[in-house]
Amino acid sequence: MEGYIDKRSGSFFGPPMGKKMVFFIDDMNLPYVETYGTQNSIALLTQHMQHGSVFDRGDLGFRKHLMDIQYLAAMNPTA
Repeated sequence: MEGYIDKRSGSFFGPPMGKKMVFFIDDMNLPYVETYGTQNSIALLTQHMQHGSVFDRGDLGFRKHLMDIQYLAAMNPTA
């Protein structure tokens, strides 16, 4: 998710200016459950959708505000 975004100004990040980014999430209802019962992929999406930002992986005190990003998800109906 962080690999294709550029720094815009301050703590704001997003795709290159004038463009939008779409993430396709396949099998959203089948995330990997860790030994502690957490689902990191769902937690990351929830954090971005509710707060508009995610924490930087290198500096946990820095929040990256992500702009011009949309999500498209598909779910497995038989699971």
